[in-house]
Amino acid sequence: MLIIQIVCVVCFTSFTTVTSMPLRCDPLDNVSYHKQLNECIQCEKCPVGFGKITLEESDIVVDPPYGSSSCIQCRPCKPGYYSDVHAYKCKLCTNCIELNKSERISCTSKEDTVCGELQFNAKKDTPRSTENNTRIHNTLKTNTENRHPTWSRPQRKES
Repeated sequence: MLIIQIVCVVCFTSFTTVTSMPLRCDPLDNVSYHKQLNECIQCEKCPVGFGKITLEESDIVVDPPYGSSSCIQCRPCKPGYYSDVHAYKCKLCTNCIELNKSERISCTSKEDTVCGELQFNAKKDTPRSTENNTRIHNTLKTNTENRHPTWSRPQRKES
């Protein structure tokens, strides 16, 4: 898809139109057009902790029907995103809370969040579920005690 801005000299207005004319080397496919070779060249991936900016944010010039002679630039991953490998896009950080887990290590631009163990979510409990959980806990405790009884001699009463 190609976005073209047209200026009307007679009416002194400008408008933007979108055309579906295919580009030979579409920058959204992470390629650029090399004029001397008359072919598309694969753009380099971004380093760890970086991802490509959007086409709208870039200052590249698209030359129909060939495409752009330059690649879209990289930038550091935004907060909440990371890239742990050379790639074109940053990935969304894992949300441990949505997984009912604790967060052991926060997400950085280079590493995903590290989640801990499953957590008991008090917000989602109802009085009935809390009652059931207590009953289950007490049953398990009783069963465990019955399975591993401790024996002791009766103590004598001293007179």
